[in-house]
Amino acid sequence: MKQVLLYVLLGASVALKAQDPQLLENDWYLNKVTINDLNYTAPNDLFGSIVFNQNFLEVIHAGCEEGFGTFVQYLQNNTFTTDDGGAVLIGTCGDPDIIEFMDRHYSIYYDLDTEVSKGAFSYTFEQNSGVLYLTIENSEGNQAEYTNQQLGVGDIQLSALIVYPNPTANTLTLDNLPEGVGALTATVVTLDGKRVLQNKGLAPNEPMDVSALASGVYFLQLEGPKGERLVRKFVKE
Repeated sequence: MKQVLLYVLLGASVALKAQDPQLLENDWYLNKVTINDLNYTAPNDLFGSIVFNQNFLEVIHAGCEEGFGTFVQYLQNNTFTTDDGGAVLIGTCGDPDIIEFMDRHYSIYYDLDTEVSKGAFSYTFEQNSGVLYLTIENSEGNQAEYTNQQLGVGDIQLSALIVYPNPTANTLTLDNLPEGVGALTATVVTLDGKRVLQNKGLAPNEPMDVSALASGVYFLQLEGPKGERLVRKFVKE
């Protein structure tokens, strides 16, 4: 029995050493979640993070005092699995949009209804302008992207953007944008992920005509010239 246990422990150690050491050596701040090719950007620079330990993984939303933890097993070729369920910390945030975003983040790692893990998970690194990006992809092809630095100023400022009127019958206007942010690419997407309208080069405070859309709920996906990203939900009357 001791020999079997020793073999298991040695095997776990070898598998851990086979991982890219950057995974455990860095702090990881949530940048965005991509589900069915739709990007959902974190509301602010400290909104979400993930911590990898030797045998435990924590997904944290510190501002809401919420998160979950689960055991992790590292496999070969930059992959890992997690246990079903896990220890959950119930949060303090009551904003429905914030709760919805946290659920999207959690859904990368486990099914919200059954608490079954969505592993095996693969991960990749990318270096860009001195920032290290970590992308984790689950078995469904959906992703969470993290950086080893807090979000840049442009993303933080863009997160304060206001879309009005909401609900709307004819036009949407973007307000509360920082000076010099430049023109935005605005894409309207249905709840099931279908792109129905796009405006490239939308200037701040320039109305966007949505009168031709059918009544319903949509996502407005925005991207700035420096890669800033944001998603806002709106209702078309």
